[in-house]
Amino acid sequence: VVLNTIMAEALDQMCTELEASLADGKRFEEALQSLLSKEIKTAKRVVFNGDGYNESWHEEAAKRGLLNFKNTLDALPHLTDEKNVALFERYHVLSGRELESRLEIALDQYFKTINIEGETTATIARTMILPAAVRYMNDLLAVADRAKGLGLDAAGVGRTLAEVNGLVNDLADALDTLVRQNAELGGESLHEKAHHMRDHIIPAMTAVRKSTDQLEKVVADDLGPLPTYRDLLVVKESLRSS
Repeated sequence: VVLNTIMAEALDQMCTELEASLADGKRFEEALQSLLSKEIKTAKRVVFNGDGYNESWHEEAAKRGLLNFKNTLDALPHLTDEKNVALFERYHVLSGRELESRLEIALDQYFKTINIEGETTATIARTMILPAAVRYMNDLLAVADRAKGLGLDAAGVGRTLAEVNGLVNDLADALDTLVRQNAELGGESLHEKAHHMRDHIIPAMTAVRKSTDQLEKVVADDLGPLPTYRDLLVVKESLRSS
């Protein structure tokens, strides 16, 4: 809807200018060439053929005066900017009230989606990742005890056990934060809840993700309840080759 409305406005403006040039007596080819030359120069500042995810492009975009909203909640409120409302009303696509309604719906969808993702992240980490890590700790503890009884040096096992224990503690702390933040919801209004999801739940999920990624590198592969990154890459390559 947005892209088609923008396209309609651009075509409307160009056709209006072209018709004015023809009315002044210009030949069609001459008028069209002049119009396209001007439009290309106008649009050139938004054309970038490099890596749009690279920080250098963000810096270049700022120099060119381009908007650069890096997350959903930064971008959504601009749906109801005065110039955007005027655009949609001019072409009888959406009224200002309809745009406000869609903004509310988008915020509600954002809040509910992140809230569900947060709960799902906590459930997977608590019922699958954490138990696997604890089972691995039990295996290491059993080896360390048997080695001690036999008079063997199990320093390597001890170091691995300490590493896993530290990562388990990190994951438990991250989980506590995620569950607590997700239970708070951030406030009564929809706007407060949506911003709470962005400012607190997403960082909390990222922290859980970081801990689980670290555990994946240490916990025995046969104890892992989920495919590892390596498994996913192998499957991807297998599908590609087949």
